[in-house]
Amino acid sequence: MNARVPRRGWTLVIVAVMGLALFALGPGPLVSAATGDVGFEDGSSAAAGPAATGEKPESKLWFNDGSWWGSLIDPATGAYYIHRLDLATQTWVRTATRLDDRADTRADALWDGTKLYVASHVYSRQPASGFPSRLYRYTYNKATKTYSLDSGFPVSINNMRTETLVIDKDSTGRLWATWVQSQKVYVNRTTGSDTTWGTPFVLPVAGTSVSTDDISSVIAFGPGRIGVMWSNQATSAMYFATHVDGAADTTWEPSRTAIQGPNNADDHINLKSLQSDGGATVFAAVKTSLTSANAPLIMLLVRDPASGSWTSYPVGRVADHQTRPIVLLDTQHRVLHVFLTAPEAGGAIYEKTSPIDAISFAPGVGTPVIVDASNPGLNNATSTKQGVDGSTGLVVLAANDSTLRYWHHYDALGGGPGPSPSPSASPTSTPSPNPTPSPSPSPSSSPSPSASPSPSPSPSPSPTPTSGPMTFAPTADAQVLSTQPGTNYGTRTNLTVRAGGSTSYSYRSYLKFDVTGLTRPPSSAVLRVFVTDPSTNGGAAYATSTSWTETAITWSNAPAPIGSALAQAGATTTGTWVSLNVTSAVTGSGSFAFVLSDGNADSAIYGSRESTTPPQLVVTP
Repeated sequence: MNARVPRRGWTLVIVAVMGLALFALGPGPLVSAATGDVGFEDGSSAAAGPAATGEKPESKLWFNDGSWWGSLIDPATGAYYIHRLDLATQTWVRTATRLDDRADTRADALWDGTKLYVASHVYSRQPASGFPSRLYRYTYNKATKTYSLDSGFPVSINNMRTETLVIDKDSTGRLWATWVQSQKVYVNRTTGSDTTWGTPFVLPVAGTSVSTDDISSVIAFGPGRIGVMWSNQATSAMYFATHVDGAADTTWEPSRTAIQGPNNADDHINLKSLQSDGGATVFAAVKTSLTSANAPLIMLLVRDPASGSWTSYPVGRVADHQTRPIVLLDTQHRVLHVFLTAPEAGGAIYEKTSPIDAISFAPGVGTPVIVDASNPGLNNATSTKQGVDGSTGLVVLAANDSTLRYWHHYDALGGGPGPSPSPSASPTSTPSPNPTPSPSPSPSSSPSPSASPSPSPSPSPSPTPTSGPMTFAPTADAQVLSTQPGTNYGTRTNLTVRAGGSTSYSYRSYLKFDVTGLTRPPSSAVLRVFVTDPSTNGGAAYATSTSWTETAITWSNAPAPIGSALAQAGATTTGTWVSLNVTSAVTGSGSFAFVLSDGNADSAIYGSRESTTPPQLVVTP
């Protein structure tokens, strides 16, 4: 839980960075804090009106390049802009990139690792035509840490004002959107490119005739599916329908009932998915309309990837008076985080947690994480579609409908940088992805090279033969966990090394590279990994078999280390590269695999190939 913090006044600060103007709703003089405040009070949300961080299924935040970003309204212009959270000061900094200029809109943000998509719709509980929903697409520049609107955007998704609008992208690159209009569940999709949308249509499955108070949401999950969940208070049910990626647009598998019974449906849905070797588990935080004090009011619905059936778990009871739940998945520590408002009319934001692998929520309202003690009007927690871990931390944004101000909660999850009065605690610039190592690099942790980011940060996996150093990106990497011996973690953004012994959990991490352009053993081969969470022991690098795949490797089937350690990492420091001399294991062109092992109980965490700072194998012929 965040410590109590001073309430802040706010002034507009304009700073020139790299020739660009950054506008910070920066802290002005500190004023008296109300006893009992929890979290961080931010700038004005008045231009957006009440429920500035709504609606329930939508995500206003995303994590990219070591920072949290969000869609927040600018009080000076009344338009939405991309903001960056400065963790050192816990301040949202307005960038120069404008989003929607319509103040009466709500947004859903999707960062897919390459592009930022923001779907923005005019908000209304009474859908009507003549109000286009817009899709904005942005390209991120790592060198300047800025977003720019792509040519041809925004484009229209539909011509409706709606209560909610949610987007996601399937495995073929097609975008899908869903909303409710005319008491029907609608979807639309791109056809050929992100700028071209088809004609919206009613989801062609049973159960899509709904009440005026119902909503829908969409989620991509593996292997290769899009799912739509919607509430149907007319039938007291929550439904879920799936579409196989690449199938005809109107060919959907029959809808499944996620939960049904008298008063078991309400218009609150928030979706996440978690990939494993058996497929993706879908999680839905929902609300019922039950009224008995001991009846479940907030539920977590979980879809089994093998059978497609749903199981429900109570999160809160009617007596707890909770509302507007969202769910986040800590993929590193295997923890579910549910954030809720209590009481229903607005008050404070609470958190409840559960292990992912043994779901059970403690009774009661939960732990308060955002509290405005003098004005208890907080509501509508929102965050990201992404999974979180120690390399990202966790951020939740909310708004106070009484004071019309934003507030946020930050949790480092045991790994991220926390609040600090020193600006130096801000994330460092991304190191150059193509450094030139010395012929005999040290196996211990090395300082981060000077920042000289490239617009194309990932090194080429097949460089042209040269007499100078060649940098190879991994073709596969994954961590494995002793307490989950059958679980695959190949899609994580982190690689963890930990040795917990027989009474605790242990992590090992595997990396594979395809080396080309060599006709003989190299003079130098250096495995480089970027530290996102420090440790007193970063582990050791061993050679290992290449007979594993990123999507199938688990603790149970992972190959053992071969021979003695090639190099030791020693103590590691956040924001630096660890260089490990693996020259003796690289014999020429071919495929080579390494395992990072032999850590201690202080976990070392590095960026994986799915992160913004992927590993490298730097080979000098």
